[in-house]
Amino acid sequence: MITIKTIAEICGVSTTTVSRVINNKAENIGEETKQRVLRVIEELDYQPNALARSVVTKRTNNIALIIPDISNPFFADVAKGVEKTCADRGYHLFLCNTDMHKEVEEEYIKVLRRRLVDGMIISTQNDEEYNAVFEEMLQDNYPFVFIERYVNELPNVPGVFARNKEGAYHITKHLIQLGHTDIAFLTGPLTTTNAQ
Repeated sequence: MITIKTIAEICGVSTTTVSRVINNKAENIGEETKQRVLRVIEELDYQPNALARSVVTKRTNNIALIIPDISNPFFADVAKGVEKTCADRGYHLFLCNTDMHKEVEEEYIKVLRRRLVDGMIISTQNDEEYNAVFEEMLQDNYPFVFIERYVNELPNVPGVFARNKEGAYHITKHLIQLGHTDIAFLTGPLTTTNAQ
């Protein structure tokens, strides 16, 4: 395995010098030395240890998206959009599909909070017993947002939501204006806030 120490030995410099070049903090390093280190890094195809870097920087550049059903076209589109936005900003996306199981969602959150990700985007199962997990995350200042589903008891959690009531009103009004009188309304599980 190629390490900073390996590169330092090949280049005849200290590990500190190699580290500064890798982290773009090489202001006091001569251009020739810097180029030599960069050349060896490229030749050896050195990949910095992300875990070690995250210990120092306290950042992973990873974001988790926790969704209830990846086969739902809505959430598939959300995942594509979030992934592109993350990539455009130098982040990696961990996609977590819960298959509508709150236990799976809870386990994902528990594992990911161990600093595997810098934050989470969550479409929660909205179980009242489960609110303690989110309250704890708020107390710990752990960054997360809700998407499409929110928890009524936690109004201070930021999120992105469709305006379903307004949309349903406009669609119904339009159908009535067209003369329709037998209008059916289909929804998902009433336990979710977007269905309510």
